[in-house]
Amino acid sequence: MISLRKLLNSTFSELHSLRTLHFWGGRLRELEEYALAGLSSLKDINFSLNDIRSLPEDLFYETINLEVVSLSLNKLVELPSRIFSNSPNLKIIELASNRLSSIPSDIFMGLSALEKVDLKKNNLVELPLLNVKFLDLVSNQLTSLPFPSGEIKWEEVRLHHNPLHCDYTIEPLRNWYACQINRSCNGTANVDRWLCSTPMEYQHFHVGDLPAIVTTTAVQTTRVYYEYRSSNIRE
Repeated sequence: MISLRKLLNSTFSELHSLRTLHFWGGRLRELEEYALAGLSSLKDINFSLNDIRSLPEDLFYETINLEVVSLSLNKLVELPSRIFSNSPNLKIIELASNRLSSIPSDIFMGLSALEKVDLKKNNLVELPLLNVKFLDLVSNQLTSLPFPSGEIKWEEVRLHHNPLHCDYTIEPLRNWYACQINRSCNGTANVDRWLCSTPMEYQHFHVGDLPAIVTTTAVQTTRVYYEYRSSNIRE
């Protein structure tokens, strides 16, 4: 049995009408820069469950109609910032179970059709703003989530098993989350159980149960915490 380890340049250059390409569950390790050259009709590509360590920046340069990219269950440690720059029709990007610790800040720019991003089970410590319908960030190292300043598209956000830091910077997210979890607003999103890891006063607090946090110092945060506890005990 032959296991494909490397995808060479122009391998599919004559298959201009190809719409789906799946290399799921193999031993594929390397993709050359123009391995997908000629695939202008491609809409769905799946390279999940392989041994891919890196991606060339121009891999998707000619796949201008691409809608779905699945690269989960590989060994990616970083992504080129322009990897998706010529794929404006992308709707779904799946990168779960890799080794990513950061995402380039401009990697999703121009992807106005993007609806779902799956980044669960990586090592992410920071994240650019992702204002998409479905966002999966379970089991990373995120202490916060960038909050959209305009219209919020989020319909499902999964963020549990992250070490969230619940100080004054989380206040916009806390307000939005409380609205969703209590079903007290229109367009209610589906959110899982988000727990605070730090500061110590709010460790294991459910984000939806936090008092309004508008303080900027550890001393003030502690004071707000004890005032909140005292108020709830009296009630």
